[in-house]
Amino acid sequence: MGETFFYHYKDVHLCKLKLIEEIPNKKLVYLITDNEFNFTKDKTEWINTKLIFDLSAEGNKTKVIFTHEGLTPKYECYNVCNDAWTSYIQGSLKNYIETGKGKPNGKEGGLNAELVKKWGLPDK
Repeated sequence: MGETFFYHYKDVHLCKLKLIEEIPNKKLVYLITDNEFNFTKDKTEWINTKLIFDLSAEGNKTKVIFTHEGLTPKYECYNVCNDAWTSYIQGSLKNYIETGKGKPNGKEGGLNAELVKKWGLPDK
């Protein structure tokens, strides 16, 4: 609890997250404490939003429900962010859970590079 980590992809997206709730085998909640996008007018979108992972058993499987609480269509980044979360959750995380191999973003290439190109974002 209380651990903080930093995520970034070039200068396109920089984000600081803090673990604020942990219920073993049931739930993880991260608070976005700092954030910056290079493609939005309001560079601070996401600050004080939460990333929530709810876990539940279904037979011999685990169901994962992901919610980005506070990410709404009013945000300029909404379409890009919604697309990115869908790709991460249904692609990389799903593959990691099922096979042990996800698709992490490297410094170059990967999902982030694809999204930058797809959405025409500034690539610094």
